[in-house]
Amino acid sequence: MPMSPVSKTRQLVNYLYNTGNAISESQIRAQFGIKHPKRVMSIISSLVEKYGNWEIVTTENSGRLNGATTYQMLDTHPGDRTFQFDRNGKRFVPQGNAKRLTTVC
Repeated sequence: MPMSPVSKTRQLVNYLYNTGNAISESQIRAQFGIKHPKRVMSIISSLVEKYGNWEIVTTENSGRLNGATTYQMLDTHPGDRTFQFDRNGKRFVPQGNAKRLTTVC
């Protein structure tokens, strides 16, 4: 059975989660083809901030970026995660965390 395509919103969440970089509205439009970045970031913000583990930081820039708004997803509980997401939204265990997930009975 073929996999369903990953939505543009999910691709953006994966980018923010995996890179930790800030991204501007124009970059969101160009990289992900999202026509209304402010609206999509509002939806993402409500989803990721729901349980208090992540925060979307919005910055209004002036000068070089001509007033562009940038967004960044920050972990409110920093530390090692036991899993990460690939670009298709699938969870995987990074190589360094494999030992930690083994249970001892």
